[in-house]
Parts: sequence; structure tokens; C-alpha cells
Amino acid sequence: MKKLIILIPLCYSIITLFAQTKTITTGLQHPESIISDGKFLYATNIGAALAPMTKDGDGAIYKLSLDGKLMEQRFNKGVLNAPKGTAIINGILYVADIDRVVGIDLKTGEQVKEIDLSNYKTSFLNAIAVKNENTLFVGSIDVSKIFVITLSDPSQVEVLDVPEIRSPNGLYYNTSTDQLFFVELVANV
Repeated sequence: MKKLIILIPLCYSIITLFAQTKTITTGLQHPESIISDGKFLYATNIGAALAPMTKDGDGAIYKLSLDGKLMEQRFNKGVLNAPKGTAIINGILYVADIDRVVGIDLKTGEQVKEIDLSNYKTSFLNAIAVKNENTLFVGSIDVSKIFVITLSDPSQVEVLDVPEIRSPNGLYYNTSTDQLFFVELVANV
């Protein structure tokens, strides 16, 4: 299988798409990512302080109704530090949390999986994309790598060997073309 990576540069500008909504939710601390299972919205909360690389245990998952009303301030039952990117596979919410990927059961909020990537010296896992029901792509901004995680055997982590990868931020996998797209975070100084 040939893996194709397409780079899209991003120079610290944020492109926002505005959609018509019925509810504006206020009072959220530092939301970073949002995903839906079709029944609810789940938003990651980096925590009280905007410290995306700090293991402080105050991260959480907000649970919202589809129209944006806050239902649970802390849906997850386990400890999260600074959760960011998300993906859902078979009723499990996967969350990038500093140097690990955590799986949370959407029925109970209980942590059911933890994939430790700290041995890769990362402290800023960010984006997640689903390849299939057994495979996740996870981007690390600080070590400029994209990890391929096999959920049935998390010890089998592959690192994409593409020298052009620098600070992969957003990830998207197109199943019909077998292409992984990512946004590259580039700082202007």
C-alpha cells in the first residue's frame, strides 16, 4: 500500500468557518477540539490554564447536546491533562493527551484504553484521524511526527518516515483515495 502525504502550510492564521447555530455556549475554559457521535457533541477542555503541554490533571471532556447546550462539565471519569484532538471508533472516544492517546467509552465516560507514546519524546500530541476501525493517525507538533497506531495491538506503533513533516497540526484521512492530509504549523517570527 502506498501512503500519500499532502502538506498544507499554515502560518499561524486560523481559518474559521461560520455555521448558523441555535445556541451559543459560554463558560467553557479552554476548548480545543469538538466531535459528534450523532447524538451528542464532545469537546476537549485543555484545563483551567491554557497549558497544552502540562500534566496537571485538570483537562476534561465537555458533553453537549447537538444544539450546543452544556450537559456535563466533566464527562470523562479518568484523569486527563490537556486533551486536544479527538476521533470516535465503535463507541470509543480517542483523545490526544500530551504524550498518550486515551480511549473513553461514550456510554459510561470510563477510560478503557491508554496508548503511551512518551518513549517517542513527545509532549504535544494534537490531531487524530481515523484510517479504519483498527488504525489511528496521531500527529505530534513538538517532535514533527505522525504515529500510526494499531488499536488491536497498541505496542505496534509505526512512525511515518517522511522528512518533510514539520509540526503536523490538523489531520484528515481520505479512505477512498488512501491519502493522509495534514496542516503544517509554521511560525512567522
